[in-house]
Amino acid sequence: MQGNKLFAQTQISNDIDVLKLHLIETILSEPAQEKQIEALKERLQESGSFSDIDYTNRQRSAWPVRDHLDRLLLFAKVYRTEGSPYYQHPSCSDQIQLMLNYWLDHVDNYPNWYNVKIYVPKILSAITVLMQEELSETQIYKINLLLDKATMENMTGQNKVWAAGIAVNKGVIRLDKDLIQTGVKAIEEEITLGKEEGIQFDYSYHQHGPQMQMGTYGVSFTQELAFWIKVLQGTTFDFSEEKKAIVRDFFGNGLRWVIYQDQMDVTALGRQQFHDFQFEKTNRFKRAFQMLFSADTAFAHQFPDFNITKGNKYFWHSDFMVHRTSDYYTSLKMVSERIIGSESGNGDNVKGYYLSDGATYFYRKGDEYLNVFPFWDWNKIPGTTTLQHQHDLPTIDWGSYRVDFPFAGGVSNGEIGVAAFQYDRDSLNAKKAYFYFDSAFVFLGTDIRSERNGQVLTTVNQSLLHKKGLKRIKNSNGQAILHDGFGYFFPKDQPVHLAAKKVKGRYSNYALSQSSEILKAKTFLLYLDHGQHPASQAYRYMVFPDCFTKEELSKRANQYHILQNDSLLQSVVNTKTQAIAMVFHQAGKLKYADKLGIEVIQPCIVLLENGKENLRLHLSDPTQKLELLTVMLDGHYSTSDIEAVYQPKEDYTILKIKLPNAGFTGTTTSIALDKIPTAYQEN
Repeated sequence: MQGNKLFAQTQISNDIDVLKLHLIETILSEPAQEKQIEALKERLQESGSFSDIDYTNRQRSAWPVRDHLDRLLLFAKVYRTEGSPYYQHPSCSDQIQLMLNYWLDHVDNYPNWYNVKIYVPKILSAITVLMQEELSETQIYKINLLLDKATMENMTGQNKVWAAGIAVNKGVIRLDKDLIQTGVKAIEEEITLGKEEGIQFDYSYHQHGPQMQMGTYGVSFTQELAFWIKVLQGTTFDFSEEKKAIVRDFFGNGLRWVIYQDQMDVTALGRQQFHDFQFEKTNRFKRAFQMLFSADTAFAHQFPDFNITKGNKYFWHSDFMVHRTSDYYTSLKMVSERIIGSESGNGDNVKGYYLSDGATYFYRKGDEYLNVFPFWDWNKIPGTTTLQHQHDLPTIDWGSYRVDFPFAGGVSNGEIGVAAFQYDRDSLNAKKAYFYFDSAFVFLGTDIRSERNGQVLTTVNQSLLHKKGLKRIKNSNGQAILHDGFGYFFPKDQPVHLAAKKVKGRYSNYALSQSSEILKAKTFLLYLDHGQHPASQAYRYMVFPDCFTKEELSKRANQYHILQNDSLLQSVVNTKTQAIAMVFHQAGKLKYADKLGIEVIQPCIVLLENGKENLRLHLSDPTQKLELLTVMLDGHYSTSDIEAVYQPKEDYTILKIKLPNAGFTGTTTSIALDKIPTAYQEN
């Protein structure tokens, strides 16, 4: 590891000296800017406080008083960076002392345990590592009292990693090798797969129970891991190669998937739909990616590019699917009894009641949902079928977004994806299926029933409006909408509603710590109205990316056929490739054009790729409870993957497919089959 110029001549005498050298140069690797310091100096008062901070504020989320410590760290960075105009400058040192003493003597009324046990000790310990030689015994004593509030007791996931990192910093400050080793070991304990909180086997990230937190705690996890890999490498405290391999895979196969055009997917933001956070979260992960890229040559070789060009991925531990190319991105977030849908806490996400109920987002330019949240009708999350509340939505609170249905799953062959779930919430039921092909997404819903008073809608999209490209088309086959490079096609006899209008809103409507300024925007809202108390309603629509003309829309609509959409089966075929996607809600059979028949004995999701001489079958169990799936195919097939039993009299082949277990329950099982001509077929 290349040393910072500040320490080029330092005589290193022991392991802690090496570690401190690495720690300081890594802290300084994200430097403060001279303009930042000049602006902050104008607000710094003689007392050591800042004129623009209200030190009486007790806001639990994004507590503004902690900006004082963040600014203090910036001053410490420029003071310790050779080449900076503030490098070891006496006036800068005096200002640092003023700021530090003000915090130690006047700020003690912290809201939220997170500030007490994590945020304040984390920033304060980094400041101390940089400035320790210039601090008095009294200051060190007061600092240690605050640092000791950070403990790893009862901590899990990213919270534990933060606390463990603070322990390492404390060990460096106190020259305590045992404390350093304890902290490093605790970080390593969280670099594993399959804990309830932490990295999952599908490389999604969970925190606060079995809840997807990729853009919240997951981003912080990547930042901490990249930081500590860089700090610890080349020291006796370095992580094992096994742990580093897990980190590489998490970076490459997890968060990279939810970033498109420098913006993070709305679903990945979790409860933090704040201003510009789609960019802010992306930038934080990018910095972590670049830090790991520069520190770990094996990672740089394994993942040479930050961007993912094309693919479909189903995160089976999080009921989440991503489908993307270089030209578009779309995602789906479902919920089941296995996971927590979302959360509201500290005044954040107070309207996120429906955020995981089948949410779908469509990106092409990347800015479709940028800062749209103040203007949303939160009853109408894109992709969801929901009861429209006349007053405030219920608050989901910490961990209360739970449902009791097991059927939610997906199948992916890496290019095509199929997902579905059986929705049952607040006396509203629906079977919802999602089909992702290369040039079309098909959405089916059936068995929509509600016993409660209130209108039931299926929201197709709710995004920012780009009026220039908005066009409505009607013909005998149905109707279509062209908007911002996407074509929406609705087969006939469906109650389609379009609203393109100016809307007022404010961030504080759904995130209490955010601005209450009234803002204006133009929004695009497209939905289907199922009316009051639907008894057995259904819907079907298609969305075509990179679609600008009615001719292109008509061409693609003719390529994809809906084969069935009822309580037994939801199915779509791509007539060009003959790929057939199926969601069996119960045992049943599909016969396609007298050429192909498939029967299943258990509910399952199936993708069938039908070639001239072979067939590829991709299956999963959406309940994640089965050990075996039984499938019968019309005709004679052979395979080396499993046992295939041909019944010549009835002319069908029986496949008994053993499903993955443990951390891979719910994943796709793929089988390659060869077609064997029968005597009847030969004649």
